[in-house]
Amino acid sequence: MNDKSILILGLIAVMLAINSQALAQDLDTKTIGKLKIVFTRVIPSDTRLEIELEVVNLSNESFFLLIQPRTHKGDTKGLYISQTNDSTLELSSQFHRPSKYFIPVYATGVKLKELLPGSTFLIRESLDFPLHPTLPPFGESASIAEKAIRLENLTTISFQIGVLPFDKGIEGLMVPTKSKPFFDGYLHGSEIIEEGKFKGQEVSKIQSVISATGAVSRK
Repeated sequence: MNDKSILILGLIAVMLAINSQALAQDLDTKTIGKLKIVFTRVIPSDTRLEIELEVVNLSNESFFLLIQPRTHKGDTKGLYISQTNDSTLELSSQFHRPSKYFIPVYATGVKLKELLPGSTFLIRESLDFPLHPTLPPFGESASIAEKAIRLENLTTISFQIGVLPFDKGIEGLMVPTKSKPFFDGYLHGSEIIEEGKFKGQEVSKIQSVISATGAVSRK
């Protein structure tokens, strides 16, 4: 076999590797597309909003959902709250990139919940108004937190939740170790995965986010 033949075979091998990687990414995208969010209840009263929604796994794979977020204060738990216009309330449960100006990022975070194939995860929230934004969760802007969100202005609810693939390296982040003997189950997103398919990567960088919107019913 001459040098030219070796070069051609090498190029073919590289092309096959690239195509295989692209196919795997497409399959991952299609699988993520089989995770659905369904609003089952969005009912306002005078000063309270009752929200119920389901995250449904229609795929044949397990995932980790990012749930029970807490803000930079540590004692503030529940979905992250934000608003970009007066008529839409934005709720989320996901990793957020830490502020470079705010040090105690370890007080923020989310927990992981395995979502088995064909299963459903139910989320219920009762929100008392007026609300105040909890995003950004690292306390960068006091003016944002001071803004009041009023129930009477809302017509739409937007919800986002972070999703991670089910992998032994990610599962390993949930186990107490010598370096974190008092681990309370919360991840802040900058943990480095030490084994498995995603070894060496920061866990927040492999997060996918799915979303849905629901109408505020005033019947």
